[in-house]
Amino acid sequence: MPQRNGKPATAAENGRAASHREEEEEEHHEALERDGGYGWVIVAAVFLIHVIVDGISFTFGVFSKSFKDYFETTESKVSLVGSLQAGVYLLVCECSSI
Repeated sequence: MPQRNGKPATAAENGRAASHREEEEEEHHEALERDGGYGWVIVAAVFLIHVIVDGISFTFGVFSKSFKDYFETTESKVSLVGSLQAGVYLLVCECSSI
């Protein structure tokens, strides 16, 4: 039997505690229903964004010769663009986590 301050709890106190637990469980259940599974859409979208952005970032070296030939510039200028891309990507990630 539940006790309060060393004394047995009254039936009214037990009833209030039980109704309070039921209210908490109902609120928790309502919170789960409100989501509706939309969180998984967000997770999938963020995953695809990371795949695309990381794919561009990690394959820049494959395209650097094509960029050099197309823009008729030096390898160092093309490499600067790749370095800036990686740097901006790493700087912006701090803001995107807010």
